Amino acid sequence: MEIDNEEPQNLDNSEVEEQLIVSEIITPFKAPPATHPLDNFMETYGAWDDERTTDEIIKDIYDNRTSSNSEYSL
Repeated sequence: MEIDNEEPQNLDNSEVEEQLIVSEIITPFKAPPATHPLDNFMETYGAWDDERTTDEIIKDIYDNRTSSNSEYSL
């Protein structure tokens, strides 16, 4: 069957259904563009906002690290 892009004229229901089915098979599904998870995260939570300099943040992280020799049992 040849696919015609023009308006169907004088076709019975079975021919119209056949054209629609063929059209659905041939036309690729175009999914909406997926958003990147990072874009979703940034939209929800925004960027990190801090008054401290990078060096101050790094120093704070290192200063607040703790270590323990205790054994933990779960």
